[in-house]
Amino acid sequence: MIVMMLFYWVYEVKSKHVMLFEELASWDTIVNYNNYFRLECHNWILHQQQQLGGFDANGQPHSVEVDESHFFLWKYHRGRHRSSTWVVGLIECDSGRCWLEIVRQRDAQTLEQIISNHVFPVTVIVTDAWGGYPNVNQINNGIYTHKVVHAHNFIDLVHSEIHTETIEGLWMQTKR
Repeated sequence: MIVMMLFYWVYEVKSKHVMLFEELASWDTIVNYNNYFRLECHNWILHQQQQLGGFDANGQPHSVEVDESHFFLWKYHRGRHRSSTWVVGLIECDSGRCWLEIVRQRDAQTLEQIISNHVFPVTVIVTDAWGGYPNVNQINNGIYTHKVVHAHNFIDLVHSEIHTETIEGLWMQTKR
């Protein structure tokens, strides 16, 4: 039965239908299975500590774009939003490997801790000009190079290889 419950959970079958298919009388059984599966996925993700950046095959440092985004829900897609969450995202430009983390605060200390935990030394960190990133090049005695995009179109006007388009694309896909 646990395999079938996992199947229903993975394919997002409505609980009322699961009760009919499996002839369950207790709503608590379905809720407990769903909570268990959710907790196991959460624990697995927490233990996947993704490390981004470092050097590429030619010995050049990878670039990792860092940004934060506000996720919120509207009831019926109008009016005030009902709940909101800030998420910090990091994405390795060449490979597309990424790390997203929900944060309670989006201050410099939180952002620097996430960068330290998930980005290899010598990596080029690319951010926008938001005030939470002023000391990125000083984290752990300067182990990162920090590039800032000041333009409103996500691309540095002088050096086109410095941009935040990859992370902005990730936000678009994630929110969709």
